[in-house]
Amino acid sequence: MKGNKIGSALQRRLLALKDAAVYIGCSPWAVRDKIWDGEIPYIKLGGKYFLDIADIDKWIENNKTRFTF
Repeated sequence: MKGNKIGSALQRRLLALKDAAVYIGCSPWAVRDKIWDGEIPYIKLGGKYFLDIADIDKWIENNKTRFTF
């Protein structure tokens, strides 16, 4: 068997801050603000911020609003 196929079989769970910003559709600084405000949990490894996709999705669901009259 050639090569290592484990990378293609696994989906990334953690996103770097810039990737999380792309996923959410905002700037990296907006994500930093949410982290610093305690709105989105994060992991810090080697001075870099990483966010769990499940936490991002939960944050999105919790911040959805509907227009009401």
